[in-house]
Amino acid sequence: MLKRMKRTVREVIHDRPGARFRNYHRRSRDSQMHPARRTMYYVLAAVLLVVGAVLSVLPGPAFVFFLLAFAILAARSRRVACLLDRAEIQGWRIVNKFRAR
Repeated sequence: MLKRMKRTVREVIHDRPGARFRNYHRRSRDSQMHPARRTMYYVLAAVLLVVGAVLSVLPGPAFVFFLLAFAILAARSRRVACLLDRAEIQGWRIVNKFRAR
């Protein structure tokens, strides 16, 4: 299981920006998943979003929880995957703009 997770992370990192989450969604949708397990992923994503929301008020690593929750949702939802791809492109534009200064 750990090897599969490492391989998945490597694939996402090496994909082209702007398409990496859609590719991740496509790869994860290729495998059939039991409905109970699929529901478990949605519950886990919801819990991570709630923890991230709580930690955004308190000092802590809220960004990590939001990132994990959206990654789980991107595997199940094409809409979330497309949203993350667009957000990544916009984020890199902002970073490059500040680097140019």
